[in-house]
Amino acid sequence: AGRTIHGAQVPHNVKPDVLIMESTYGNRTHTDRHTEETRLAQDVAEVVMNGGFALIPAFALGRAQEVLLVLQDYMEKGLIPTFPIYVDGLVTPISRIYNKYPHFLKGPVAFRIKNNGDAFFADERCQPVLPKQREQILQGKPGCIVASSGMLIGGASSWYAQQLVGNPKNAIFITGYQDEESPGKKLLNLVNGGVRELELGGVTYPVHCQIGKYGLSAHADASEMNRFIQTLKPTYTLLVHGDDDARGQLAQLIDPQYKPMLVENGERYPFEKRQSGKGVVGKRYQQ
Repeated sequence: AGRTIHGAQVPHNVKPDVLIMESTYGNRTHTDRHTEETRLAQDVAEVVMNGGFALIPAFALGRAQEVLLVLQDYMEKGLIPTFPIYVDGLVTPISRIYNKYPHFLKGPVAFRIKNNGDAFFADERCQPVLPKQREQILQGKPGCIVASSGMLIGGASSWYAQQLVGNPKNAIFITGYQDEESPGKKLLNLVNGGVRELELGGVTYPVHCQIGKYGLSAHADASEMNRFIQTLKPTYTLLVHGDDDARGQLAQLIDPQYKPMLVENGERYPFEKRQSGKGVVGKRYQQ
């Protein structure tokens, strides 16, 4: 479970006629969250202690805040040494919005806001960076940089990556989904061999930095989605937002009585109304 917001409240007394559900990770099971957080915190700390910068490209809403809380929590518990965390891009303004809504957040985060006035930037250890300060940051004390965009497509993270990829002391650690054609995905592919080059901002750079991948996804995995469907017991299940393999494997996992369907953009999917005019005709409603 994530650190910022509570999980979905699953309604146990609603049996929808049609359920439309994402299936991003319909073909996999997530690794243990605690294990992945520990791995990330320790690997970032090792890079920084060895004199390098660890760049974590992160989605500005959600993932970046999770990463900031993980790193600060491990520091506060003495599990990793204290080092600077630099925050750049859209991550900064979105992180500040969290401070206005503590009642929607998990207890520890709400507590940080109440005590410190800010969930993420309470002291100098974690500090926002302006574009004009970037060069100065990279010439100063080694640390961790959390910046958007999460796939290195552009923004602050792409700028930092251009400066950091050429040095083996540095690292780029990926914590979220990467589109097939994104620079982030191409970076991960270098782990399996091939020419260690990466195109960023129209320029090709040699890659000598460390590369890592960590499972902090906010998407449910196949087993979680299947349990969700079993709880709701829909008449029809329309699977969206997943590639063909993910949707196909999830459809095989789902009980046929819930009629899983792989739907496509722009297509129409009519459902016959019941005679009562409420809901649709399905397995449970034969009239």
